[in-house]
Amino acid sequence: TVQNSVYVDDNTSQEYAIGDKAFYGASISTITFGEGTGDLSFGYQAFGSVSKATYDFPARLAPIYVIEEQKDGTRIASWKEAIDRTTFDGNSSIANINVAEGGEYYASHEGVLYKTEEVNGQNVKAILFYVPKAYKGLNTNYTLNVPYTVREVVDYAAQTCTSMRYLTFEATPDEVIPVD
Repeated sequence: TVQNSVYVDDNTSQEYAIGDKAFYGASISTITFGEGTGDLSFGYQAFGSVSKATYDFPARLAPIYVIEEQKDGTRIASWKEAIDRTTFDGNSSIANINVAEGGEYYASHEGVLYKTEEVNGQNVKAILFYVPKAYKGLNTNYTLNVPYTVREVVDYAAQTCTSMRYLTFEATPDEVIPVD
């Protein structure tokens, strides 16, 4: 039988990087990540053209430190995001990205991916990072509700999203005006 699932069982602190186009075009219905403590990141189009509607990621998604050798032999070190907008390029059916609670670098809200930042000792959703192409919103109302903690929306965050109809930025609790 042909299995159409991917399971990464890593009960270690090892760092995992899923490479560029690693599962591009694959027929995967289930992707499961073990609860290891190692950082997890994904390359360019790692899940491109994979027909899967929901992705569930562990809280341990983290940027990785990469060193790239240039043509002239010099090396450039930089941080690479765990997931970027190209990770799912070509996947027209993706509707939700979920990240388990407690992530240090990434979180999700109603199926949308956010980067987190520490504010007053707590990690909050600070940067709207990626809206899935087939996003339908909570209860399929086609509304993206951006949490009040968000201070930035990255370039092209919703560029491929063709289904969103409404966009709402939540008011901060301090800005709520009481009604008489």
